[in-house]
Amino acid sequence: MKKTSSARFAALFLALLLVSLTFVSCARASAPGGNNYAAEPSLSYREGKGSFSNISDGYDEKEALPPAEASPLADKDGEKTDAGERKRIYTANLALETREFDSALSRILADAEKLGGYTGKTNVYNRTARGDRAYRTAEITVRIPSKDFEGYLNTVGGYCNVISSSTDVSDVTEAYQDLAARLSSYKTQEERLLAMLEKADDLSYLLQLEDKLSEVRYHIESYEARLRSIDQQVSYSTVTMTLTEVVDYTAPAPETFGQRMREALSEGWEGFLSGSQDIAVFLAAALPVLVLLVILVLVIVLIVKAKRRKRLKRAAQYAQQPASPQQPPVHPQQPPQYRQPPQNPQR
Repeated sequence: MKKTSSARFAALFLALLLVSLTFVSCARASAPGGNNYAAEPSLSYREGKGSFSNISDGYDEKEALPPAEASPLADKDGEKTDAGERKRIYTANLALETREFDSALSRILADAEKLGGYTGKTNVYNRTARGDRAYRTAEITVRIPSKDFEGYLNTVGGYCNVISSSTDVSDVTEAYQDLAARLSSYKTQEERLLAMLEKADDLSYLLQLEDKLSEVRYHIESYEARLRSIDQQVSYSTVTMTLTEVVDYTAPAPETFGQRMREALSEGWEGFLSGSQDIAVFLAAALPVLVLLVILVLVIVLIVKAKRRKRLKRAAQYAQQPASPQQPPVHPQQPPQYRQPPQNPQR
């Protein structure tokens, strides 16, 4: 009973140790790492030595790159954007049918202009593929203010037959903040270089400062252009449409058994791949714990085997010892039997 209870206690201890170490390992592996954006290296002139060094020697790095909470994000028209605002880009693709091609095309473009949007592309094609009848198709791309994105899609679906539609939302907040932080760092470097230019009196030093200043300004213009592009995409959503002229609208086909099977297999396969990736990540995170557990199990197994061998050895030694001489058994004395005298034979 004592051996069984000790084995159970050891197994329980190992299980608790495994669970605790696994949670700690997974917590460390899944802990989000912050993005630390350091300022780009620049040049500063050291007086008396005639050489350039990292600009970080001249000012504090924290001053060059303010924290994300306090750094203003560059926005269109010089307006500051709250750091907590999310930057999302909306796009949509529609496949449309209409019996009145000219009217539907004009209305699609007019509705976009009424909402303050504009037309990006319009291509019209004449085709002859359905018997001898010619029909037309149009490829249209419009930009709609993001606040009217859903309303515009519903309006177009009211006078056109929507065969298929898909929408996509991309969150570019982190990329936007990254660009804004780098832009802020370069602007800080620009201010430092301008201050150094005012105090410089050596010609070679002035030339090197101007070269570095032009490089910094190039980066500033590049980041400002990228920020303006993101702001433009966030402010105006993109809707791409294919408009086809038809006689009769395409009726929605019922979903067949084969389509349902394909969708089920596709979803099952995607779930299997996603689950396999999760398991692989979990095993990678728990690998140190598993190695430690294997080592502990091996040590315990070796200890148990050693104790077992000792017990067997002791049992064998005890079996080989000579047995003590046995005394003959003592039988109890039997009472003397009474013998009857022989009877006289009959005469």
